[in-house]
Amino acid sequence: MTEEQSKPVIAIIDDDAMDMATTQRMLEALGWEVHVFDNDYGFSSRVAAVSPDIVLVDVNMPRLTGPAAVKALKQSIGLSDTKLVLFSGMTEEALRPLAIKIGADGFITKTSDREALARRLALIAK
Repeated sequence: MTEEQSKPVIAIIDDDAMDMATTQRMLEALGWEVHVFDNDYGFSSRVAAVSPDIVLVDVNMPRLTGPAAVKALKQSIGLSDTKLVLFSGMTEEALRPLAIKIGADGFITKTSDREALARRLALIAK
């Protein structure tokens, strides 16, 4: 978070509009400034333009998989200090090795539990 920002900034990349809206509402209630993106062509430059502290990347997207999206984001100018986090309905046991393999900064299992999401984000943000 930069000094000019009063809220931490998070971006969500997901192909499921309902999941994005639900997560966006939870994160806004927790005090985050939230930006949502699909994975259409050029998404990485649009994400970089908002200078997020964390990017949550869905794993199972039809156009571009989460691991491929993380790779593209890692190569984006302006995102070197941004935490890239896999965000999926997959189990932690499945997400952990995938996050390690692709060099993501963490993983979070999709949840409707706002407090659980807050705890995971706090650990990742450190």
